[in-house]
Amino acid sequence: MKNRPVLSYILAANSGFVFYTLGYAVGVPALSHLPFPPPTILEHPVAHPLTDMLAAYVVALGVSAIAGIFRGPFLTRRLLLFFFIYILGHLISAWEAAYFTKFGGTSFFLALGVFPSLFGAIGITLFLGPSGPVEPFLPCARDYFKNRPPLDWLWRLGLVWLSFPAIYLLFGFCVAPIVLPYYHNLEFLVVPPLGTLVELQLCRSLLILAALLPLFVYWKGPKGRLILLLGSAFYALTGLSGLLAGSFLPTVIRWAHGVETLADALAYSTVAVLLLSSRKPS
Repeated sequence: MKNRPVLSYILAANSGFVFYTLGYAVGVPALSHLPFPPPTILEHPVAHPLTDMLAAYVVALGVSAIAGIFRGPFLTRRLLLFFFIYILGHLISAWEAAYFTKFGGTSFFLALGVFPSLFGAIGITLFLGPSGPVEPFLPCARDYFKNRPPLDWLWRLGLVWLSFPAIYLLFGFCVAPIVLPYYHNLEFLVVPPLGTLVELQLCRSLLILAALLPLFVYWKGPKGRLILLLGSAFYALTGLSGLLAGSFLPTVIRWAHGVETLADALAYSTVAVLLLSSRKPS
C-alpha cells in the first residue's frame, strides 16, 4: 500500500466532517415527512452542539484512515465506504439501543443513518483516492477466497464471528460493576437478559463481518498497520462518537463504556486481522 500525503487525510477528514454533518441536516427534516416515529429523547433534546460536532469529526477522522483501502472503481469505492459507515456507525448501534433503552424510534435511527453515511462517504472520497491501483471488487474477492481451502475459511470466519460476542461480553463484565447501578436507577435504560444479549451480539457480529470483509479483500500491507487503522475506525464509529454525542448519559457511564469500547475495538480488530488478512501464495 502506498503512503498518502498527510494533507490528503486532513482534507478528506474535514470534507467528510462537513458532508457527514450535512447528511444529518438533510435527513432529519426529510424523515419528518415519512412514517418513522422519532425516539422519545428528541421530545426533550439536550443541546450540546460542540460535542455533536466533535462526534462527527471523530467519525470523519476514523473513516478517512481506512477509506483509501477500498480500491474499487468510482461507484464501488463510495458504496463500500457507505456500507462500512452505515453498518458500524448506525445500524448495529440503533439495533443495540432498541434493547438497552426505552427511547424507541429504531426505524427512525435506521433511516436517518443512511443520510450521514452516504454524504460522509462522498465527502471523504472527494479528496482521498485509492491507496493503490484501482481493481474491480468481484475479481479481487474471488482471488482473495481462492487462496485458502473452504474448510480453512470456514473455521477462520466462524472464529471471527464468535470472537466479537466473546470480546464484548468479556469487557462488558469488567465494567458491569461500575455501570449497572446507573442502569438500574435510570428509567430510560434497560439491562436485557444474558441470553438475549448473546443472541443480539451474534447477529451484530455477522453485520460487522460483512462490513469488514471488503477491507481484507483489498488490503495488501502489513498486519500491524491494518490493526491500528481498523481499530481506530472501529472505535470512532462504534464507541467514541456515540459517547461524545450521548451527553444525556451520566459521565461515569460514558467514561466506562469509552474504555470498554476501545478495548473491544482493538481486541476484535486484532483477531479479525490476524485471521482474515493473511493470504497464502497463489
